[in-house]
Amino acid sequence: MSKIICFKVEEPFKNNRLFVQGGFLDFFYDTIIKLEKIGFKVGTHDLVNEKKADYIIYCDYRKDFIDNRGIKILLAMESIAVIPKTFKKSYLDEFDYVFTWNEEIIDNINIFPLYFS
Repeated sequence: MSKIICFKVEEPFKNNRLFVQGGFLDFFYDTIIKLEKIGFKVGTHDLVNEKKADYIIYCDYRKDFIDNRGIKILLAMESIAVIPKTFKKSYLDEFDYVFTWNEEIIDNINIFPLYFS
């Protein structure tokens, strides 16, 4: 049985539009191709049941947490000037793992570098 990964995204990226090849979304396109090759089922939260997901990946700040059995991962890609809530300790503590550009909070234990431009 394959593992399920659910990406929590904003409206413009639903219906797996996050994984379109070309332009600034190539990172996500490349990621989904690699994950599917090793047996993961991957999709945005409107297509994948997040309550059954093994991993839920939140793209930047989201208020819509749900209780599930999955591992919660945050991709904190937006600037702190744009979404300051993303970098509050109380918010970061909601996640099992965080990936960010913000070197001030990277601890390489559960907060890791991610350079997305």
